[in-house]
Amino acid sequence: MHLSDNLAKLAQLIDFGEKKEEDSSKKEDLINKDKAIEAKQPKIWPWEWLRNALASSLTEMDVLSDCLAIAKEKRLMVLDKIGNDFSESKSAYQLVTRRQAMQNASVIFSLGAEKIKGIHKETVDSSQKQSEFYSELWALRQQWRIKRVGQHIIGDLSYKSAGSAFWHKGTFEVFKKVSIQPSGGAIDVRLPPELEGSAYIQVSIHMTSPEDSISKLNAMLTVPQRLPTLVNSSNRWQTKLDAAQNVIYCKELFSQLCREAFKLNSSVSHMVANNQVIIHLFPGFKMHIMFVHSNTEDKAADAVPPVSDPILQLALHQLLRAQHYNSLHRDLPHPITSSIGPTKRRRLAGPNATSRSELLSYENPFQESVLEKIIDMGRNVVLRLMVTETIEHLALTISDPLLHIHTDGLSDALNSSLRVTITSPSYDLIKSWFIIRICKGKVTAIGKSGIEISLSHESQRLEDYIMWQVSQYQIKAVYRLSTTLGCNVLSYTYNSASYQAEVFGTSPSILVSSSDGSRYAFLSKLYLCNINL
Repeated sequence: MHLSDNLAKLAQLIDFGEKKEEDSSKKEDLINKDKAIEAKQPKIWPWEWLRNALASSLTEMDVLSDCLAIAKEKRLMVLDKIGNDFSESKSAYQLVTRRQAMQNASVIFSLGAEKIKGIHKETVDSSQKQSEFYSELWALRQQWRIKRVGQHIIGDLSYKSAGSAFWHKGTFEVFKKVSIQPSGGAIDVRLPPELEGSAYIQVSIHMTSPEDSISKLNAMLTVPQRLPTLVNSSNRWQTKLDAAQNVIYCKELFSQLCREAFKLNSSVSHMVANNQVIIHLFPGFKMHIMFVHSNTEDKAADAVPPVSDPILQLALHQLLRAQHYNSLHRDLPHPITSSIGPTKRRRLAGPNATSRSELLSYENPFQESVLEKIIDMGRNVVLRLMVTETIEHLALTISDPLLHIHTDGLSDALNSSLRVTITSPSYDLIKSWFIIRICKGKVTAIGKSGIEISLSHESQRLEDYIMWQVSQYQIKAVYRLSTTLGCNVLSYTYNSASYQAEVFGTSPSILVSSSDGSRYAFLSKLYLCNINL
């Protein structure tokens, strides 16, 4: 018997009105009786007390439900038929019914589990989409300037923060995609119609002749390659924004070139027509600057020229950016009580009623415009091609002496130079050299003596100068050979007036006699290897 049951039985036997002695005697008698009864009774199940407690609780719940039913339905008596004969149910029928009941319960459980799984997946997907949107927005903010205006996210593509004064706003809108693809990203950008597609500026130099037009050079200002960053390059918005910003840059550069083409004074006026600027570099050479803007559907304008000059292409990227930098970074000293930018004379132009001609005179005459720099680059390209073609032609034509060309590795778009060394395979100790320098549309030849000679854009003048240097080298070789053989050199000069002057330069000459003085030889005008005796 459980301790609680034993305690309950003992509590029922207590009579609190009797005396203590009687209580103690009776208590001992009852304890002895209970021990005798327990000794006679068999041992019961260990959990018998729990079964009895559950049975009593169930009985109380049944009574409570009956009371509630009577109070609710107002029925005080119900007659139920009591049958004594119970038919035994078959085990197979019970198995089928139980299996069907379990199957119905499993269907209900599976439908509920699928609903719960769908709700969980929706919550996870929504949180994942939200996290992808904010992560991509953070990556976008690292590369571009964006801000929130009301319920929209607006970005800026212009170069105004870098010093640009172009009229285009260059704004774009960032929005969240409704359906996110696996490789499409969570955000997308909306561009203005005038910034969609691709644009580039093409600079080409043509040599015009009465028969045909030959293209000498092509260079394109396209979207530069982005340095490798932590931003995923597969994002579609990155390529769209790069292309749109390149459209703004090309538009600003072309509008700047058009304004300067109207203002620039030259012997042959420049022509601006539609999206093209035509500039005359030299007689027979023209430069075409074209602005091409095409939509994504237009594939004909995306063709790249077969030949591209990397030096001119890099210079086109740097010209406008250098102007932006100069507009923000003024030369020292800066004014203390006025805004940075205009000079003191320009700030006083309003109070002093300065005229427009006086304002134009204030500008720095030594400061070149963007168009003037491009013209100088184009002229430098033409002259560099002319010099290389002329020297290569002479090197193939003349077998003795040999012409060795060494180019300068520190050349840029406006300055370049090369050194030509004249040697002979028979006389290795005899060398001669001269330097040809191309700077801002001018060709300058510097000889071994240090004298500078200015040449024109015509290849004939350069060819005459090289042949003059070859003639001097040959006279020098004759002088060395004469001294080696023991002959007497009576006269040795690079400037001889004995014969007709050359087309460019003077005729070198040398007078040699034998060792005994019986014979004399006079050599002059070794032009194109023709020796006059």
